[in-house]
Amino acid sequence: MNKLILIGNLTCDPEIIQMRDGGLRARVSVAINRNYADGADFLDVTFWGKKAEFIEQYLYKGYKVAIEARLENNNYTDKDGRMRYTLRLHGEEIEFLSAPQKKADDNVDTKDAEPVSNAKLKQQQHIDEFLKKQEEDLPF
Repeated sequence: MNKLILIGNLTCDPEIIQMRDGGLRARVSVAINRNYADGADFLDVTFWGKKAEFIEQYLYKGYKVAIEARLENNNYTDKDGRMRYTLRLHGEEIEFLSAPQKKADDNVDTKDAEPVSNAKLKQQQHIDEFLKKQEEDLPF
């Protein structure tokens, strides 16, 4: 069985690539806190197709997510003829667990503040409604 379960926070907005066949590829970078020591591990996970579309539409930096992935060994020969070995994480499932925490100064109105797009506001409202519904469905 080749299955990894990761829980962490997105370190940046997902990287979305349109493939030649029209499909999408999404790469997310996740920071996972270590339980045994200070610090975190940073892992990149790649998603394809419908999962990539979901990620593009709903997730961005700061979201806490749960990811189910599989580990894939990638061997290749570099330009100098040496064999190289890498590991890749291919995402199979992703769920958002919570939205980014707002800072106390998030509501401060400044002239240098970056404007928020209507699409991002609608996205956040949709996600907030979804999370609220999930909480209401909890049996406790």
